[in-house]
Amino acid sequence: AALDILLKHASHKFSVVTTPAETAELHALSAGFKAIASWHVINTLQTVRECCGGQGYRAMNRIANLKADTDIFATFEGDNTVLMQQVTRFLLSVYQRMSKEGRFSGPLAYMEGTGPRFPSLQNPSLLRDSAFYASAFA
Repeated sequence: AALDILLKHASHKFSVVTTPAETAELHALSAGFKAIASWHVINTLQTVRECCGGQGYRAMNRIANLKADTDIFATFEGDNTVLMQQVTRFLLSVYQRMSKEGRFSGPLAYMEGTGPRFPSLQNPSLLRDSAFYASAFA
């Protein structure tokens, strides 16, 4: 259900993209969606295979064939790890822009009023402070 909602949102975004900022957001959204969806398929098939016990290896039930076909999803059209790094880079750039503006907007507007205020990304000691992270996730 969550993946369906994300797919519908990405499809809508694709139809209305007009600016470079929207293009960057769509790229991050699609990169993250591809990685999450392919990891979900791979993990689901592995769980199905394990739940079937020894029968999970029989060619008759096609689980082995599906698993062989889907394992490649994690690497073709961009390795999932690299795709998630692209998402992280996008989110950090948005965070940096928001720290200058002092408020959340764009794809992170839903976070307005939540969590700690913006620390300076130029302050490495804060980024190493465990108290900051504890307050961020409290």
